[in-house]
Amino acid sequence: NMVSFNVEAEEMDIESIMADNSILVASNDDGDFFAPQFGVNSIGDINPIDGYQIFISGSESETVSITGFPVDMDQTIAIEAYRANVISYLPEECCASEDVFGMYNDNILLIRNDAGDFYVPSFGVYQITTMYPGEAYSIFLNSATDVEFSYPENGLARDTDMSYYDDLYELSRSEHYNFVRTGI
Repeated sequence: NMVSFNVEAEEMDIESIMADNSILVASNDDGDFFAPQFGVNSIGDINPIDGYQIFISGSESETVSITGFPVDMDQTIAIEAYRANVISYLPEECCASEDVFGMYNDNILLIRNDAGDFYVPSFGVYQITTMYPGEAYSIFLNSATDVEFSYPENGLARDTDMSYYDDLYELSRSEHYNFVRTGI
């Protein structure tokens, strides 16, 4: 699972936030880990602009609930070259991925979600049509230059007519290979 937290809670310590969950291991893109069964916590406080990869111990789905104030959307997120950046989805509403990343398409090699879907603008792959609060996304750039990313100030309301994005998704589906979705 790749998750994000777009709120500022009174207590942002990962141990407190995940206290009611059976976390096997959680990590961020800086190589920090939280593995409570082994006494490992190099994450400390959750950073709302970071995305986190979380593996639970058990086969049942779990929910994390945080109450707090919405995160400031004017923040800039550094997307670094030569690494898989896992970033948070900060807006409180769903939005089309092309509206969020369209102006950065020349810099993006690929974006991946935890369901195994991709957004690869240079190859016309638009499997990630909509972005959701609570989700995180892994981004890899196509150049040696870092990108200062920020969410668009306006236009983040979800399109009521998603047929354009559905068409992009269908056009990006492979006709030659069958893959089993694993989410990895």
